[in-house]
This record gives sequence, C-alpha cells and structure tokens, in this order.
Amino acid sequence: MPRTFYKKRARTGAFGVWWLATAFENALKPKAAACLRTLKQNAYDVSSMENITLEINGETRALAPVSNVRELLTVLGIEGVHVAVELNRKIIRRGDWDHTGVSNGDRVEIVQFVGGG
Repeated sequence: MPRTFYKKRARTGAFGVWWLATAFENALKPKAAACLRTLKQNAYDVSSMENITLEINGETRALAPVSNVRELLTVLGIEGVHVAVELNRKIIRRGDWDHTGVSNGDRVEIVQFVGGG
C-alpha cells in the first residue's frame, strides 16, 4: 500500500468508493479486485439516484430514493413515538419499519398523534 495513502483525508460518497477501490485494487486477490473494479465502474451510476414518486397522505410527491419506512420518515422530517404508518392500505408496525421497503408508486398514510385537551 502506498505510503501517501495514510496522509490523504478520508473521502466519502461515490468518489470515495472509486478512490478506495483504486487504492486497494492491486493489493487484493484477483477475484476481490474484479469485484472492486465493478464497484468502481458503478460508483458514478446516477440512474439509481433518480427520484421516486409516492402518494403521501393523498398528495403525490417526488422524493430521493429511500429503502425503508424509517428512512422515509427521516427524509420527511417526521420524528416521535406517536406516529402510525400505513403502506398500500396495510398498517406497518414500528418494529417492521426497518424491514419494510418503499417502492416507486406506493401509497403512504402517516398519522401523528397529538395530545391536548
């Protein structure tokens, strides 16, 4: 491994993936190096970064792709323990938010409970 590797700042994102793949490509076994080459070639593939369209509480919205319900709530800025989520007419339990995927065209209903008197 080149000595200058330790002097460089940590890099993130697609460029970081590409840079790390280039730095380690020659130091790995051929099969692992081939996997890294593929990763490096796909690092700048922006087709996977296109927006998805969701119907949220009856309103159609275009959002950055999210992989699960919890990520969706984070992107929407919804926090708290008093939230109920329905995905395609099925209520999703809080314990399943991390495992329930969200796809393009899904219908989502989000209800926040507010206390008061």
